[in-house]
Amino acid sequence: MVNACAKGVDGQERSVLAAVREKLRELNDRIRINRYTDDKSVRELLVEEGTRLQKCKNILCQARAEINPSLTKRYQISG
Repeated sequence: MVNACAKGVDGQERSVLAAVREKLRELNDRIRINRYTDDKSVRELLVEEGTRLQKCKNILCQARAEINPSLTKRYQISG
């Protein structure tokens, strides 16, 4: 069920892959902002979190997750 969807805080429904991609974008923005503060410990934490999210995204892509899955694919169990 890699194509599961859930509603976010804003009420929009997103797939797991879309949520991970959005979180990666936000994290990249925070890393860019951190360049100005030059806090090494915060940067290390952000890079580590980015690495974990990237691994998650790779696993989802290998399992053929979709950004906008149809209703039938959302609940389909592939094996």
